[in-house]
Amino acid sequence: MGKVLEIIVGDWKEVSAELVARTIKDIEQSQRTGTPKYFVAAAKGSSPKELYDTLIKSGFDFSGVMAFPLDCDIESSKGFDDLKKALPASIDLGNFSFIDKTEPSLINACQDYGSLIAAYGIDLAVMGLGANPTHVASNFPPTPKHIGVHLVQKVDAEGKPTGVYALTMGIGTLTSARKGILLASGEGKADAIKSTLESAENAFCPPSYLRNMDNLIVALDKGAASKLSFDALRQMYSDRKLILRYEA
Repeated sequence: MGKVLEIIVGDWKEVSAELVARTIKDIEQSQRTGTPKYFVAAAKGSSPKELYDTLIKSGFDFSGVMAFPLDCDIESSKGFDDLKKALPASIDLGNFSFIDKTEPSLINACQDYGSLIAAYGIDLAVMGLGANPTHVASNFPPTPKHIGVHLVQKVDAEGKPTGVYALTMGIGTLTSARKGILLASGEGKADAIKSTLESAENAFCPPSYLRNMDNLIVALDKGAASKLSFDALRQMYSDRKLILRYEA
């Protein structure tokens, strides 16, 4: 089967509930095949909050699931701590430790993390779409298409360096996932979603490269989808299986 792009637009709670049900089904299928762990690359922040809340409310035993954050700020463990609180307690959540923050140590940390991800493979990448500027994880523009785990300096809404550094899964890492879920809600994400799905793939819109994934689900509410042209999407993605689900 070729590439699959599914775009779902609807009530945020209902969309999240459906994605959780489908994810649990995938995990159960993986368990039946005897796979020891189901590997999730997990975004932190507000975008996946409803999804994570629904995961917790499901009551499912996620002890066969291992998750690592898409990115982690080096100066603070807050991002990791927030993710730990947001996910079900039964998920095996890997940790970051930056005892030595010298450049050689951080480069080694990137290499070690990349090797760990390659060893397991990513079954599911849960990603939130960032706006101002448009980014995913800590992949800010410009970010090349094939980059793996790397060290990055974060930028503000004007694209100026903030002085905060993060270790992040790169675009090449994320697109290697067997399945991806890209989440965006609210009108404030509408321009970023339009650029991600309708612009040409380019380093100044790093999430546009996610369209290279074999199986990508883009989950939106009406606000985030408000500037999309569904006729344009049908023409653009005639080379793959395109599933559009939205309320008129």
